[in-house]
Amino acid sequence: MVVDHLSRISNAPVEMEPINENFPDEYILVMCKELWYADIVNYLVTEQMPDSWTKEERLCFLARVKWFFWDEPYLFKYCPDQII
Repeated sequence: MVVDHLSRISNAPVEMEPINENFPDEYILVMCKELWYADIVNYLVTEQMPDSWTKEERLCFLARVKWFFWDEPYLFKYCPDQII
């Protein structure tokens, strides 16, 4: 059955499309103003939050930042199983 199917495939040359080596998200980090962890590192080093944040943003940030610690020059995170 397989041999029969293979014998029916035409031997016409197949045009190959060029490989697209562009990635749509390739430049996403170039467009970002700050890194995602910049506020966390700044808070752990200086213990100051931006004045422009609302109370809700501050509370949300404090809930997130408790899982991180700064050991210069690295930022570490405690995982749920307490492994760094």
